[in-house]
Formats: sequence, C-alpha cells, structure tokens
Amino acid sequence: MTSHLQSLTMSTQSLWAWCKKESMMLTHIGKLCLAGILSILLSLLFDLEQPRTALITVAIVMQTHSGMVLSKSYYRLLGTIAGIGMSLLLVALFAQQPFLFLISMALWIGLCTAGSIILRDHQSYAFVLAGYTLCIVGLPATLNANYSFDIAMNRISEIMIGLVCATTVSELILPRRMGETIAHALRQRFIDFTYLLNTSITEQNNKVAVMQLMNDIFRLESYQASSTLESDQSRSLRLKLTRLNREFMSLATSHHTLIELLRRLTEQQAHTTITILNKIYQRLVQSIHINGQAIVNESQAQLAIQQLNHLENNLAESTHSNHQSPSLNSPELSTGLVLIRRLLSEIKLYLTTYSALSNNQPSFDPPPLGIHFEPLSALLGGIRGALVLVIMASVWLLSAWPSGIEAITMAVVATTLFATSPAPSKTVKQFVIGGFIGALLGYWVNFNLLVEANDFTTLIIAILPGIVIASAFTAKPDKAVIGAGMFIIYLSHLGFSKTYQDNQLAFFNDVIADFIGLFCSAIMYQLMDLQSNSWLQKRTIRSLQQLVVDACLTTQTLRREKFELAARELIYRSGSTHKVSEKTDQQVITWFFICLEMGHLIINIQKEIITLNNTILHNLFNSMSQTLAQLFKQCEESSFQECITSLDKLLTYLDHEEGSKYYSINSELRLLKEALIDNQRFFVLQGESS
Repeated sequence: MTSHLQSLTMSTQSLWAWCKKESMMLTHIGKLCLAGILSILLSLLFDLEQPRTALITVAIVMQTHSGMVLSKSYYRLLGTIAGIGMSLLLVALFAQQPFLFLISMALWIGLCTAGSIILRDHQSYAFVLAGYTLCIVGLPATLNANYSFDIAMNRISEIMIGLVCATTVSELILPRRMGETIAHALRQRFIDFTYLLNTSITEQNNKVAVMQLMNDIFRLESYQASSTLESDQSRSLRLKLTRLNREFMSLATSHHTLIELLRRLTEQQAHTTITILNKIYQRLVQSIHINGQAIVNESQAQLAIQQLNHLENNLAESTHSNHQSPSLNSPELSTGLVLIRRLLSEIKLYLTTYSALSNNQPSFDPPPLGIHFEPLSALLGGIRGALVLVIMASVWLLSAWPSGIEAITMAVVATTLFATSPAPSKTVKQFVIGGFIGALLGYWVNFNLLVEANDFTTLIIAILPGIVIASAFTAKPDKAVIGAGMFIIYLSHLGFSKTYQDNQLAFFNDVIADFIGLFCSAIMYQLMDLQSNSWLQKRTIRSLQQLVVDACLTTQTLRREKFELAARELIYRSGSTHKVSEKTDQQVITWFFICLEMGHLIINIQKEIITLNNTILHNLFNSMSQTLAQLFKQCEESSFQECITSLDKLLTYLDHEEGSKYYSINSELRLLKEALIDNQRFFVLQGESS
C-alpha cells in the first residue's frame, strides 16, 4: 500500500512539474478551445452557413501573446475585406465571362503575393488574406453570380465572430503581454552578444553567430509589430526596442570590423600590435560583466556603464602615451585603438538605452527607414502565384471537376502564405504532413464521433480532441507549420454546418483535391525557388554593392543605420541567413560582410570630412569615393588599382597634415585600404562571373 502511495505521489509530482514546464502550451490550448467553442455557439445561434469558418479563424489568429492575436486579427480583417471587395467587383464586371474573370483573379493573386513578399509581419499576412479570400468568395460566385453577395456576407460574418471570440478570450483569460517577452528577448540577445565577444578575437568562423544575431533583430521587429495594438503604456517600450535594434546593428558592425582587422594582423604576424589590442579588448569584455557574469538587468547595465567610462578614460591616456612613443605608434595599432574606442562608445550607448528599458519615460521616435527588397524577387513571386491560379483553374474548367474550387483555393493559400518562407519547399512539406494527420483526424471524427453527436455538448466533445492535438503542435514554434496544416485540413472538412454531412465520397474527393492543390504549389516552389536561385542570389549581391555605390556618391551624409538596415534586410529576405552552409549563400554572406564593412567605413569618413573646412581634402576624398563606387559597379582589376591609387594619394596628403582632427580619418582610410586589398580576390571573381 505504501509503495502504491509513493508511486502515486511521484506520478503526481512529475505531472505537476510537466504542467509547470508546459504552462504556456497548456494555456494556449485551453484558450483556443474556449474561443473555438464560443465561435461555434455564436455561429449556430446566428444561423450562419459555415460555423467551421469561424472555428478556422480562431485557430489561425490565436497566438500565445495577446498582442499577436490583436494584430493578426486586425490585419486578417483588413485582408478579408479587401478580398471580398475585389470578389464582388470582379463578379459584377465579369460574371458572364469566365476567361476575363480568371485572368483578373490571376492578376490580383499575383499582386497580393508580390505585396506579401515586399512587406513583413502581419502587413504581409493581410496581402495573403486579400489574395486567397478572392478564391473562397469569387470562385463559388462563378457558378451562381446571384449568390455572390450572400457568400460574401456569410464569409465576413463568420470571420468576424471568430476574430471577436479569439481576441476576447485572449484579452480576458490569462493575457500575456508582449512587453515581458520583448524585455526577455533583449536580455538574451545581449547575453548572446557577450558570449560572442568572449570568443577568440582571431577566430574566423564567427559568421554563423553573427547571422543568428542579425535574425534576432528581425524577430524583435516582429515582436514590436505585434505589440502595436496593445496599451499606450507599451509605446515607450516599442520605441526603445527600435532604438536598441538600431544601436545594436551599429555595435555589431563595429565588432565585425574589429574582428576582420585582428584577423589581418594575425595573418601579417604583427604579434606586438595583436598583444596590445588583445589586452585592451579583454578589458572591454570584462567591463560589460558584473562579477564575471553577463548583464541580465537594468541595474547591472548601469554598473557596466560606469566600468566602461573608467575604461574609456584609461584608454584615452593609453592612446596618448602610445602616440608619444615611436615604438608603439604604428598605423595598425592606431587603427585598432580607434575601432575599440568606437565599439566601446557604441556598447555604452546601447547599455544607456537598455538601462532605461523598464521605466516609462518616453523615448525618441526614430525616423522611418523604408522597405528594402529585391524587386525581381517580388515580381517572380507574384508571377508564381498567378501561374498557380491559372494552372489549377484551367484544370477545373476543362475537367468540370466538382472539387476544383477546393484544389484551387488550397494551392493559392500555400503559394501566397509560404512565399516569404526562407525554405518554402520544406515549409510546404511540413504543411502536407500536418494536413495528412488532419485528414486522418477528420475522417475519424466525422464518421465515428459526429455520427453519435445529437446536441451542442456532444458536438463539442466530438470535435475537441482534434483541436487539442493540432493546437499542441501550433504552440511549438518548430512544429507550428505542421499544426497549421492539421488545423486547416481537419477543420475545413468537419462534417457539420447547419446539418451533419456524412458523405464519405465527398470527404475523400475534397481532401484529395486539397492535396493536389498543395502538390501543385510545391512543384511551383521547386520550379521557381527564389531563395535558392543562383541568378537571384547574384542580384542580391548587386543590390548590396549598389548600397555602397550610393554611399560613395551621395551628396549628403547617408545615415549609417539606414545603410545597415538596408543591407541586413536584403540578405534576410534572400534567405541566405538560414542557409550559411550552402555555397551560393556563402557568396552572398561574404559580400554582405564586405559591403557592410566598406559602407560603414565610407559613411564614417564622409561624416568626419564634411565637418572640416579643407577644400583639398574634400576634393581628394570625392575622387577616392568615385573610384570606390566605380569598383563596386564594375568589379574589375583596373578599377581596383585606380581605387588604391586614389586612396594612397589621400593618405599621403593626410600624413603631412598635423592635428588630432585627422587622426581618426587616417585610421579609417588605412582600414579601408587593408579591407580592399584583403578582399581583392572577391572583386576579381565577381567581375569574371558577371
């Protein structure tokens, strides 16, 4: 008896420990189930045609955080209204002309797919909804145009009920705000960056870590977008997050530039310079630790700022002493000290903002930095979406396929929804796996459980197991796509609307149509895989190079954060940050770092030279900038030599100028020259492949 009690106690403790560990998942499942039950109840009370549409809406918009639910619901509503509006317009114009109707649909789908690629986060999702809503409302209207308005009104009513239920439950039942998640993510990011600083400064294989930190910038931007509709109190946090992201980009770029300098010095076997810089660098790393531990909260950030101030003062004295000593006053050492001091000041600026994270004091509103994307990628994505619709619609019309609308809709959903995925083919595969599980669940529920349901309670009991299983998958980020596939297929084919439907033949026909649509989408992703296309990757490289050209030729000082964000967004959209092991993507990443370093240096030099009243210096710098721009345009050996010659002229002039105001410019120019020489082979290879 005692052993049984002990076993029961241990089992209870294990269960309780598991519940605490998986509390977020269990809360998500509970809220989704509750919102889903409410949506079905309200749909039946209002006598709507398809209560499962409201249930699907709940499943799609319900997230682990309240801000995400609000934001996704808002943009889903906008996208649905736009799609329904276009459906009614096309039906009114081309109801009797199927060919023109389908061509217009294809153009709209292509436009929406391109829009989803150009934009990010929930704005991208709104374009996805505007695209496939046209299929859901417009295609049935082609069979009977007189019912198009009724179909549209039912659709918007069912979606509205789903959105209201999801947002209400999310806000009232154990709401989870984005503020805590953002603050935790910011702390974790700085810990990760501190770990990167702790690695060997001569280590060359740190690109993967840098890519992960860069992806983190966009993840936090996504969090910020999701918190827009939360309380006004979180506005200050959102603005600080934007500021922290911009400051983090700057210090990450400076850190990379320093690492590259130290790598070159190691190759040159400049041991004395390496020893001095390494010693100072280690003091910098120690200064952003408290009692040997990484900074995790705002009070520790304040202490770290004091330590950095102390180091900055000592570093200024050390720099002055080195400058007075001919044996230590080498150009390489001067350049390294300039970079370390810049990295120190940028870390201090970041920690200053970080230390004020939890207070409610307003932060400045950063200027909008625009959207940066590869136009051809958006164009081809739009063409791919339009082609999927044309192909599937042609099959439907030529074969008079009863389930053709199902196949078209699912193909368009997959083609628009996963267009921005870093690996769309892999994502569709996961969705198909989830869909297969959902189809099995749907068959079991429809023809074993729903046949026994005779009231609302038994109806809920019948469909609830499938919802619980699918929601458990969606609560796990790495399995969310599988969960989405389960939800879409399972809920789309539940056999209840106003009446129970137990037609097994119709069920299998519709499910097979869904998978045919998914396979069509997967084939199109294979044929037009924008993320793995070498030609498009080369265009991304050209776009990165053009950013440097613009930085060289602009008449005004280009904002450094604008340049960095443009470069990071271009490579993020290309998908290369998720595939650093592939050869083509390694080339893109290599050019990303080259362009980032060159652009960073040219902007800093330009900013300092503009403040000086020296006409000769201005002319020499403008000449050098033009040759550098020409090099990035043509990537030819002759352009490279012209650029080096212009740089030498500028450096020769500065060597004869005295004054501390030229000290930093000289160091930056020498670093620029070393970087050019170090990367000469990449310019030659790029020129040969163009």
